[in-house]
Amino acid sequence: MLLCVVAFSMCAYSQGNIKLGTLNVHPSFSEKVTFDDNIYQISGKGTNGSKNSDIINTITPGLGLELPIGAGQVTGKHVVGLNWFTDFVNYRDNADQNQQNHTFNATGSFEFARGFTISFNDNYVDTWGTAGSDTDKLHPRITNTATVNVSLPDYFRRFDVDLTYENYNQEYDEFALRRANRNRSKFTVKVPFELAPTITIFPEWSYDQTFIKNESLDGGLSDSHGNSLYAGMVWQATAKTLANMKFGWSNRDFQKETVSDINTFAMQVGVISDLSERTRFTFNLNRDEQISEFTTGANGFVETGGKFSLSHTIRKITAKINGGYEKSVFRDSQRKDDTYDAGAR
Repeated sequence: MLLCVVAFSMCAYSQGNIKLGTLNVHPSFSEKVTFDDNIYQISGKGTNGSKNSDIINTITPGLGLELPIGAGQVTGKHVVGLNWFTDFVNYRDNADQNQQNHTFNATGSFEFARGFTISFNDNYVDTWGTAGSDTDKLHPRITNTATVNVSLPDYFRRFDVDLTYENYNQEYDEFALRRANRNRSKFTVKVPFELAPTITIFPEWSYDQTFIKNESLDGGLSDSHGNSLYAGMVWQATAKTLANMKFGWSNRDFQKETVSDINTFAMQVGVISDLSERTRFTFNLNRDEQISEFTTGANGFVETGGKFSLSHTIRKITAKINGGYEKSVFRDSQRKDDTYDAGAR
């Protein structure tokens, strides 16, 4: 599968800041016009047998709330927040693709003595999206990601401890797609160690369990559990350049003996560099295993890709170009996808 998207966007954005006592209220509004030369995200295999291009207008109203709690009464900072925004996506020529995407995000951070911090994040999304990159068209689904993090930065002499629990739940509306509904619980331990003032190294281990809610309906889907082990580094290369990287191994064992387990090299590399006060360059490279959803006979795939962006701000106007490449190799299947994207804003 080959995806080639060229997007040129024109954005109008405004954000307010209203104070009601200690409550901060941030209303926002944005509009974006995009040209996409392949709205079905495939190459020559659309619903009408060929690629479709279109001009897409996206209007996004939003509202953010932020409330400090107990300021001046306890050691540290306590803050809770709630954010909402909705994308109204309208296609000029393909109205059947019009969407309303709703996002709600609740956050909280509670800081105590010696930097001990408990934070949570819950992200609820009612959206139209690709079904795990396995289908041509967009499909309605609801996802909820809840994360709890416990950080102990100053309780040990040279190293910190970060503990994270994440729960991900996915529900498709369409009956034919409900076989991909799932729930995943993931636990991560990370131990950063300050090797030098500009270098922090860390080991990281993650374990997750994924349960398919309608496993019996499709022979390629199966409950599974996975382990990932990384060695990583955060490097403040210069005052304006930060690199974050980790390399390791990821494996996934499926409950069904009829599908193949996945064992693969995994990595994440990210670089942020402020080339000047107004110019920023970002680069990301990743490789990891994923669970497939609708590809016949495939239980999972290995995804490798990279993205970059370059932005420049003149007064209050920011111009940005970006691009990327992604390759997906499916197990127990002949399918291999190559995805390219490029854009300007």
